[in-house]
Amino acid sequence: MSVAEEYYKTKDSTIPAAVQRELDDYFTKLAEDPLYRSAVSSAGIRLADVEACGRKGITLRSPTAGIVGAETGILVGFGSVVLHDLWKQVLLPYLKWRLGPSALRASGPVSRKRVGRQAKGRESRR
Repeated sequence: MSVAEEYYKTKDSTIPAAVQRELDDYFTKLAEDPLYRSAVSSAGIRLADVEACGRKGITLRSPTAGIVGAETGILVGFGSVVLHDLWKQVLLPYLKWRLGPSALRASGPVSRKRVGRQAKGRESRR
């Protein structure tokens, strides 16, 4: 279960898979490379907390799977506040450096209540 979820618009349909690969690679390097470990510590994030949560605590999914013509995007879910902090302070800047500054454009947090209300409103207008 995610404690937070954020939506990002992507510049093209290859970005979600690239983000997945980059995150997997980052967490592998985090376990081995002192420079990656230092980047996390320098951001004020306890490395032990990140290691306890692990890579599986960050989920990626497509909000538009199966919808033809829908804008390309990615929903990023966080299993803990620590991983959300890691994303904002370390991983997102790293991904923008690796994939280009326009690869991911934040659209903000996803509110499940707001989404549910919008869906109900659409049903009542039909």
